Formats: sequence, C-alpha cells, structure tokens
Amino acid sequence: MKSLPAFLQKPEWIAIAVLAVCLIVTNVQLVQLKSSVASGMPISPALVAERVEGDLIGLSEGRYEIEIQDVRYNVREDAYQVSYEWGNPEESQGWQTSLTLTGDGFGGYLGRLQNTQFLKPLGRDLDVLISMQSASSFKGES
Repeated sequence: MKSLPAFLQKPEWIAIAVLAVCLIVTNVQLVQLKSSVASGMPISPALVAERVEGDLIGLSEGRYEIEIQDVRYNVREDAYQVSYEWGNPEESQGWQTSLTLTGDGFGGYLGRLQNTQFLKPLGRDLDVLISMQSASSFKGES
C-alpha cells in the first residue's frame, strides 16, 4: 500500500484538506437548499410592484403618474400590501394609498381597488380587481 505524500503526513495538512472538502460539500448543499426554497417562495416584491404599477397605469390610461412606494408580504396571511402614490401631472396635488393582494392558496393573488379618488375621475363607479399569478412549480414530462 502506498503511503501519502510527505506534506500530507503532517496533521495540519490533513486538517486543512478535510476542512476544504467539508467547505465544498457545504457549498453544494447550500446551493441546493437555496434553489428549493426559491421554488416555494411567492412572487418577488419587485415583480409585484412592477405588475401593480402596470395595471394602475393601464387603468388610468396614462392620466395619472403612479409610483409604487413599498411592497410588504405577510407570510401568515399570504398577502401583499402595495403602497403607492398617484397624482395628475397637471395638478400639484398627489395622493397615497395602499392595495392588499390576498393569496388564494394556489399561487393567485387578488386585490380590490376601492379608492374613489382614484376611480371617480376615470368614470368608474365600481371597484376594480387587480390580480396576478405566481409561476407554477409543476414540472411536467416533456
């Protein structure tokens, strides 16, 4: 049986080699864990902000300047709260409000825009539904 090279026969080099192997194994496990957690996460706050802002701009037909201020996710209630500002570019007055998008338990989120200051000038008397869907985690056979 062959013996180890001379530098590996010293205990400190053996410890360094073992630590290096442990570090590599830990990094591989961490990458796998991150990918499995990411697949179970709801929609990212940045994507929620982008979609809600797009829906609000489309709804207002460009009459309002709209800016998303904050997006918060509540794990317990599976809901997003989207805070935003809007205003008419021709007026100096602006408003702030928020919209809650509640999860349906299957990756869909639905919110009801009920703000009359936003809706009345657009000629809308009824609430407007804002919805979005997270990506499916289903991996079908190809």
